[in-house]
Amino acid sequence: MASSSAGKSTNLYNGVPTTRTSPLWADPLCGELQILLLKATGKNTLPSNPFVVSKTIQAVTDRDFKDARPQRDENNNLQYVIHIRNKEYVDALLGIKSLIDKTPVEITYHPTLNQRKCVVSCRDVIDMAEAVLLKELADQRVIAIKRISRMDPTKKELIPTPTLILTIRGTVIPEYINFGFIRAPTRNFYPNPMQCFGCYKFGHTSKKCRTKIQLCRNCGQPHPELGNEETAKNFICNAPAFCVNCSGNHPSTNRKCPAWVAENNITKVRVDQGISYKEAKQSYQTKVNGSSFASKVQERLNFIKSTGCNRCKCNCTQPNPTPIIQTVSTPIVNQPDTEYTISTSDSRN
Repeated sequence: MASSSAGKSTNLYNGVPTTRTSPLWADPLCGELQILLLKATGKNTLPSNPFVVSKTIQAVTDRDFKDARPQRDENNNLQYVIHIRNKEYVDALLGIKSLIDKTPVEITYHPTLNQRKCVVSCRDVIDMAEAVLLKELADQRVIAIKRISRMDPTKKELIPTPTLILTIRGTVIPEYINFGFIRAPTRNFYPNPMQCFGCYKFGHTSKKCRTKIQLCRNCGQPHPELGNEETAKNFICNAPAFCVNCSGNHPSTNRKCPAWVAENNITKVRVDQGISYKEAKQSYQTKVNGSSFASKVQERLNFIKSTGCNRCKCNCTQPNPTPIIQTVSTPIVNQPDTEYTISTSDSRN
């Protein structure tokens, strides 16, 4: 079951608010952020010439419009992700059927980036079916509903709860959802950490796992039985539990595992701040470690300043090492047999 926040929902994407950037009366065009997807239709591919795509988009928007980012799909086909706030431009882009070089294309709302999830609770609709609720909430941009259930300890069966996970079309989560005249506040939805069920590491799924080896979730070792779907269903591992993420004596899917807890907190940072997984992980690690890379650099500079030691990577604690005077008798050009000294900051005794 996915967890949810008790706090207010946030509307951020890459750390930037997705809501209207200015009041409607001041700027009727720059509204909510919309994310579109441009791709070729059928067996066609987009042209390698990037100017063909840019001129097509700028022809219906603005000559200075530049927020279209190329990317590759799972089949390595080129496509473009378009970020735009002007509703007139959105409507114009959705109507494009071909590029200026006649390549057939389609522009649609992005299937994943242009939708958000939130959590809402309303006891008055606990007995209503999800399909009925979806029809009633369609005018509030709700495109999918999932009711959270819980296990009844006495009857040993799932019972519905008043909590719903809503999928909203667009990048902005409404502050409230109206169930008739009942206004229910929304809050953030936090998905479970992404964990591979092949190698049981975090950050990717089994479909994109590079190891291609099915490990046991209990002991972390490969078993021949796990390579076959039929034998894997009834396989029970009796080996001692071992976690591949923290080396603890518990299964790799244990939710009390320190690695799982950390990944869950990183997910909350990612959702709350509307940033990427990489940025959220860096932010969380900085918070946990109590220092950032910049502070580490400053700490090193202070150490060099106080000790004068910049020649080694040791944790030297001897302040201001006494320089050693070495006497060298080496001839110098035009001054034969002249004795001179070299001063070093070597801390050898």
